[in-house]
Amino acid sequence: MMLLPFDTEQAAIERNMIEAIRRGCDMVTTRYWWPMFEHGDGWALAVGDGDGLSDEELTRVVTDENE
Repeated sequence: MMLLPFDTEQAAIERNMIEAIRRGCDMVTTRYWWPMFEHGDGWALAVGDGDGLSDEELTRVVTDENE
Protein backbone atom coordinates (compact mmCIF):
# COMPACT_ATOMS: atom_id res chain seq x y z
CA MET A 1 0.00 0.00 0.00
CA MET A 2 1.31 3.45 -0.90
CA LEU A 3 1.23 5.93 1.97
CA LEU A 4 1.67 9.69 2.04
CA PRO A 5 2.95 10.53 5.54
CA PHE A 6 2.25 13.70 7.51
CA ASP A 7 3.61 14.95 10.83
CA THR A 8 0.18 15.87 12.19
CA GLU A 9 -3.39 14.67 11.90
CA GLN A 10 -4.49 18.18 10.92
CA ALA A 11 -2.09 18.29 7.96
CA ALA A 12 -3.38 14.91 6.73
CA ILE A 13 -7.01 16.03 7.11
CA GLU A 14 -6.40 19.25 5.20
CA ARG A 15 -4.68 17.48 2.28
CA ASN A 16 -7.39 14.84 2.20
CA MET A 17 -10.15 17.45 2.10
CA ILE A 18 -8.38 19.36 -0.69
CA GLU A 19 -8.37 16.20 -2.79
CA ALA A 20 -12.06 15.55 -2.11
CA ILE A 21 -12.91 19.10 -3.22
CA ARG A 22 -10.68 18.78 -6.28
CA ARG A 23 -12.54 15.63 -7.29
CA GLY A 24 -15.96 17.24 -6.93
CA CYS A 25 -17.14 15.73 -3.65
CA ASP A 26 -20.01 17.58 -1.98
CA MET A 27 -18.23 17.88 1.40
CA VAL A 28 -21.40 16.66 3.11
CA THR A 29 -21.58 12.95 2.39
CA THR A 30 -17.93 12.72 1.28
CA ARG A 31 -15.37 14.92 3.01
CA TYR A 32 -12.21 12.83 2.55
CA TRP A 33 -10.87 11.11 -0.53
CA TRP A 34 -8.31 8.65 0.88
CA PRO A 35 -8.35 6.42 3.97
CA MET A 36 -6.39 8.08 6.78
CA PHE A 37 -4.81 6.59 9.89
CA GLU A 38 -2.08 6.93 12.49
CA HIS A 39 1.25 5.76 11.14
CA GLY A 40 4.54 5.77 13.01
CA ASP A 41 4.92 9.08 14.84
CA GLY A 42 2.36 10.84 12.64
CA TRP A 43 -0.47 10.20 10.21
CA ALA A 44 -0.71 8.88 6.67
CA LEU A 45 -3.08 8.82 3.73
CA ALA A 46 -3.43 5.53 1.87
CA VAL A 47 -3.09 6.99 -1.63
CA GLY A 48 -3.62 3.91 -3.78
CA ASP A 49 -1.62 4.30 -6.98
CA GLY A 50 -0.70 7.93 -6.24
CA ASP A 51 -3.25 9.43 -8.62
CA GLY A 52 -3.82 13.07 -7.65
CA LEU A 53 -0.49 13.61 -5.92
CA SER A 54 1.92 16.38 -6.87
CA ASP A 55 5.46 15.57 -7.99
CA GLU A 56 6.71 16.67 -4.56
CA GLU A 57 4.21 14.43 -2.77
CA LEU A 58 5.20 11.48 -4.93
CA THR A 59 8.77 11.84 -3.64
CA ARG A 60 7.46 11.47 -0.06
CA VAL A 61 5.35 8.34 -0.67
CA VAL A 62 6.40 5.26 1.27
CA THR A 63 5.29 1.65 0.96
CA ASP A 64 3.66 -0.04 3.93
CA GLU A 65 5.57 -3.27 4.41
CA ASN A 66 2.63 -4.83 6.29
CA GLU A 67 0.50 -5.07 3.14
